[in-house]
Amino acid sequence: MRWCEDDEAFFAKARKGWEAEDLVARNLRFQGVKVEHPPLQLRETFEERHAFVGQKDLVLPFGATISVKQRAFDFTCVADIPQHRLPLFVDTVKKVNLPNPPLVTVCVNKTSTAAVWIPWDTKDEWLRRSGFDRDRQISEFWATAHEWNLRDFWQLVPFLKEGGHA
Repeated sequence: MRWCEDDEAFFAKARKGWEAEDLVARNLRFQGVKVEHPPLQLRETFEERHAFVGQKDLVLPFGATISVKQRAFDFTCVADIPQHRLPLFVDTVKKVNLPNPPLVTVCVNKTSTAAVWIPWDTKDEWLRRSGFDRDRQISEFWATAHEWNLRDFWQLVPFLKEGGHA
């Protein structure tokens, strides 16, 4: 059974993702960035999943959003990301093409001890790849960012503050 059809596995995965979002939100707040972390909302059934596509991870005061992704591998910074993981998965092409994209995507490592981020103003440089999503057991198209598009987490707060986003 696929994790997305197994309630227990789905809720565990959703909780882990929400905890990664919360970790990023708390870190940004600690550094003086105002950010809202909406409460976790879950689907009742697998068929309702499409209603949650537009759900926002973190929201900045002026309405821009930050997407947060938990990764299944460890790294401490951009230079430490395993080469076989590059270019780095950002999101599905479907989500990348939705209106009102996030300002950035933050990728948290497997152990929630480090993160990197990708500014969405670099998306014209991203690659599109097709492949098989082992979690959902479907073929999918992904947007992936080159190593030169990635930033270490410590650079996020200055980016937000210098751009008037904090």
